Amino acid sequence: MSKDLREAADERLSRALRETDAWDPRESYRGVLRALKRKSEGEYEAAVADFRRSVIEPVAHEATAPLEAWFEFGRTMVERLSPGRDVVIDETGRSRPFSPPHSPMNLVLHLPTDPRVKAMTVWLPSHLSGAQQAAVMLLVEGGLRLSEP
Repeated sequence: MSKDLREAADERLSRALRETDAWDPRESYRGVLRALKRKSEGEYEAAVADFRRSVIEPVAHEATAPLEAWFEFGRTMVERLSPGRDVVIDETGRSRPFSPPHSPMNLVLHLPTDPRVKAMTVWLPSHLSGAQQAAVMLLVEGGLRLSEP
């Protein structure tokens, strides 16, 4: 992967983040990549190849929208890490199965089939409602702390 392609893709993502005030998935997805590497070197290598093919190249060449490419890459990675299903949590805390198109303002969680594995964040809206925040704390972080009155 050329440095120019990587820089062009990064610039397009940065511009999209500024223009939409959307969540920046890079740090979260790096964590998923680290977990994939611990699970399986082969799965990690496949994810890196997928990143080049489905994010860097099409985003750099303006063949796809940066946020959509990153979102789909995130969905692929969490599924590789732990198979399951993706759900959208609305601002009231109600969930529904994810179905395209994706809105960067939605909370999307991956619920692994294995009940011993915590939910994973696929996408965060730029501003979580109280109900969405509680869902993340309970399902992703594994606990819920109530604030003092």
